Amino acid sequence: DGNWWRRKAVALNVVWLLRDILGLLVAIVVASSLYRLPPLLLDIWAQRARPVRGEPRFRLVRAAVMLPSLDAEGDRRPVLCIQAKQPEARQLGDIGTLHLNVASKLFWDEVAHVFGGMLASLGRGLLPYELTDGKQMSFEDTLPQSTSVELRIGGREMRARLLQLRPDVAACVQIEHRCPNGAEEVLFRVPLQMALLQ
Repeated sequence: DGNWWRRKAVALNVVWLLRDILGLLVAIVVASSLYRLPPLLLDIWAQRARPVRGEPRFRLVRAAVMLPSLDAEGDRRPVLCIQAKQPEARQLGDIGTLHLNVASKLFWDEVAHVFGGMLASLGRGLLPYELTDGKQMSFEDTLPQSTSVELRIGGREMRARLLQLRPDVAACVQIEHRCPNGAEEVLFRVPLQMALLQ
């Protein structure tokens, strides 16, 4: 009778040991998944940065970058100066919301290489970035048939961050427009090489 209780106790201990081993394997799988979960979620979130396709409304005449000195006071954001022409002038009521997007796989690959994949995915996920009239640019500048637009890019430290990228890397900067009726179009598409920020 005592042997039966011992056998039962041994069998129960074997079952509990197998249960603990299985639980440990599940815990390892969950821990490794949690380690990879934030980058996966950021990659999925970054897919929302879908650039608007199609020919830009404005034909680019000239584009240049104005760079304040690194020790300048006040607004130190780089300014993208664009001269362009559109088929016909518009009225202010034709303008809905404007967004800034950066559509360049090589650019984002370089950002991931320099700053890490998670930061690159976070940056892509913040796009398209909604522009505010009078803050990043004046929306009235998009009305004339022939126009000059000044677009202020990023924050105060944007230039210092972009200087860490290879000078031969280029970003395709797009100003996208969502019309009041919901239609989307590209207003401006400007290739911007990092060497211009040197």
